[in-house]
Amino acid sequence: MSASRMCPCRIDSSITWNDLKRLQIIGKSIKCIKCLHSDYIRYSPCCSALFGWNPRVDLSLGNSLGESFVARGAEVADIFLSYARDDREIAACLAELLIQSGWSVWWDREIQPRADLGFDQVIERELQAARCVIVLWSSKAIESHWVKAEALEALDSGKLIQARLDDAKPPLVYRTFQTASLAGWDKTAVGDGFVAIRAAVGHFAQKEMVLSKSEAESIIQEVAVSRRTEVGSVQAAAESVVGTQSFKARASDGKGVVYCHASGTLRGRGFYVRKGIGYFYEYILQGAESPLGLPVSHEEVVDGNGFPTSFFERGYIEWSPESSVARAVVIVGDQEEVFAERLI
Repeated sequence: MSASRMCPCRIDSSITWNDLKRLQIIGKSIKCIKCLHSDYIRYSPCCSALFGWNPRVDLSLGNSLGESFVARGAEVADIFLSYARDDREIAACLAELLIQSGWSVWWDREIQPRADLGFDQVIERELQAARCVIVLWSSKAIESHWVKAEALEALDSGKLIQARLDDAKPPLVYRTFQTASLAGWDKTAVGDGFVAIRAAVGHFAQKEMVLSKSEAESIIQEVAVSRRTEVGSVQAAAESVVGTQSFKARASDGKGVVYCHASGTLRGRGFYVRKGIGYFYEYILQGAESPLGLPVSHEEVVDGNGFPTSFFERGYIEWSPESSVARAVVIVGDQEEVFAERLI
């Protein structure tokens, strides 16, 4: 299977088995882990480029496609996520942020098992193979036989990480172990509860090697040449809001900037944020330190409205040629929020 179109985020659109392993089926929507705004398919152009449908119109998948992706994620997941069915929404958000931080997650209980494996066999296999297990305790979870059984297996294996979603107390045996709090969590990567979970996961599942400065310099130079710009010296950038490390080099025009992802799912990819949007992002919003995180695309004209737009880990910036105003939009949960505007 392949596609002739290039994804707007400039990821190669030819499909390999490694590409398929990065895809995660959630209900009747598809999440492309290469594009980070997967709950908002408008901002996940890879799916359209790879599969040739318009995700703005139809997110449904045929059974044959769904069955083809039973073995999603990495062959051995870094994280097994255990939760009650009623807590699926927050589990989905947590899984997405962990994936954006560079780990693979097995979490979708609703996926159909393979024909040669029963549902319980699939769960047992993934539970044993995972490097760590995150259990989300809630008033519903403490009543779930599945959650309690998975927590016990994780405890016996010495790879249990716990988080509390509400005021319900975990079963007695787990109360002596440290538990992160996601009660009232705003579903962002900067919340104390998520930061604690991310640190705990890092203890069990070391993330991939971080790109070296010399490697980043080469990638940034290639991007600069391909985008017909010149850049200054390469320097390490601040860690982004979702925990991605990077290097950057500012363009010689004093406006644009090239970032190279040094970790995470886009490790080794460089993106050029140019002209007014680049100035707004790098000099006004402070680049990688902003709520937007790192760029995940070059500037594009989207939706047929003629507005130049650059996409980032947690949102986008668009510039209106009519008003000359740049708008920075961050995505929080299922909402879009304009957090900064400037006349450029």
